[in-house]
This record gives sequence, C-alpha cells and structure tokens, in this order.
Amino acid sequence: MLNSIEMNTPPAMHIDRSNAPGRSESDLALLATALQAVSRVRGDQAFTAWIEHELQQIFPHGGVLCGLGRVSGQKWTLHRMFVHRFPVAYVQNFVSPQTGEFDCPFLNQWSKSREPLLCELGAADRATVAEVPRIRHFGIRSVAIHGGIDDVFGTGHFMMLTNHVAEPNSRQLLEFLLPSAAAAFLRIAAELPQSPPRTASKLQGWQLTQNEIEIAGWLGQGKSNADIAKILGKSNNTIKHQVTSLLRKLGVSNRVQAAVKLHAIASAEPAVPPGEGQS
Repeated sequence: MLNSIEMNTPPAMHIDRSNAPGRSESDLALLATALQAVSRVRGDQAFTAWIEHELQQIFPHGGVLCGLGRVSGQKWTLHRMFVHRFPVAYVQNFVSPQTGEFDCPFLNQWSKSREPLLCELGAADRATVAEVPRIRHFGIRSVAIHGGIDDVFGTGHFMMLTNHVAEPNSRQLLEFLLPSAAAAFLRIAAELPQSPPRTASKLQGWQLTQNEIEIAGWLGQGKSNADIAKILGKSNNTIKHQVTSLLRKLGVSNRVQAAVKLHAIASAEPAVPPGEGQS
C-alpha cells in the first residue's frame, strides 16, 4: 500500500559560485534562498509551501512526485510517496496490481543512467515512446527526474517534476537542488509510522548501546540533535557524540544516509546482517 506524504531537511549549504547554475547574482540569490528554506522545513505543510514558492521560483514546474522504496535492478516498489499537484491516477496506472511494482517509463530510464533526466514527450526516445499516448492522457508534457539508489540495501528515492519550464541550466540545477530536497523527503518519510515498527529489534545485532538504539529511532524520524536532547533530557554535546558513534557503527557519513539505512534495516526481511556489503 502506498502512503501519500510530503518532504523535509539538511543543513544550510555554501554555494560554490564557480559551479552553481545561473550566471546572475539574482539567480544565485534565489538558489541560496531555496536551499536555506528547505533546510528549515518541518512537516508536510511547510514542504508544500517550499515547493509552491522557492522551488517554483527557481525551477518552474507543474507537479511533483517523490517516492521511496525497494529497488531491484530497474524495478521499483514504492513504500512511501509524496504527491503535489501530480496526477495520482498516473501512479496508479503504472503500479502492477500483482506485484506492486511501479513500472514508470521515466523512472526506469533514469535508473539506467542515474543522471538528471529531462524528457520532452515530443522528443521521447524508444524507451518511452510507446507510452506517450497514455502519459499525455494525464496532462503530462514533460518530466524532470533525479534521485539516488543504494545498491547494497536495495533502496532508492527519487523526485519527479512535470511540465517544467526548460532552461539551458535545468539539468545542472536539478542536480544541485536534489540532495537538499531528497533529505527533506526522507525526513518526512521517516516520520510516518512503520507497520509494525521493527527498527529497534532489528538493530540488536549491530553492537549499539541502548542509548544509540534509542537515538536511532528518533534519528529515523528526522529529529535534530537539539530535538533528541530535549526528548531524552541530555545535553546537545552528549547527543552529538552519540550520533557520531551511531553513524560510525552504521557505516555511514551523514544523517540522510543513516535515515535510508535505518529504513532498509527496518524493512528488510530477514534482518540485514551487520557489516553486510560494507567496505
């Protein structure tokens, strides 16, 4: 079953002006505002506002679909979904009632290259041309998509924007915005209740302390260090050290990767063995 949700998170970013898309100071100012705003998002309503204002200003579009789920090859099974002005019937049309796989031609095409994909239906290649009549039925004229896949744990996330206004720097801009937008989506996704919640029991073999297991639960729900410190009645410095230890034991370098890995551990059946696939 798909859960319709909305997005949220990372820290403020320094913009490297030599690599940032857009040449004018006003372009850079809009980009900086968008990145700073998404880092402060808390909850689905705030993310919706970010999409309607900051994202719309910097990357004009019609609708947004974000997904999180299991990935096997190029086959996706969505576990969490965020929809904003996106035709839900489109998603339902491409979800197999037998397997639950989301057989979206654009997502399948992106999964091959994993590079930002911008596709105009009038210029669709052979991978999508057969689906053009069905896609146009939903009012979709163009698609921009990017995301990330963890091959070790078989999980992935993506962000798809429809009917975008094509610009020379659109692909670069999508690649620049995606990490912050994806972190926001993962944070909101983690706040949804698991059915059943199995993260704590599946972390027992990861050599975590009881405090780290407890922190992992709050980290998976997108809580900041300050939030966790207030909840557990500890200092920010103590939580910071415990989070650092938790990330090291999970074999990840940041909170976004930790959220994805915790989701994979909770969803895995059987439990993912500690150290499996780690370098």
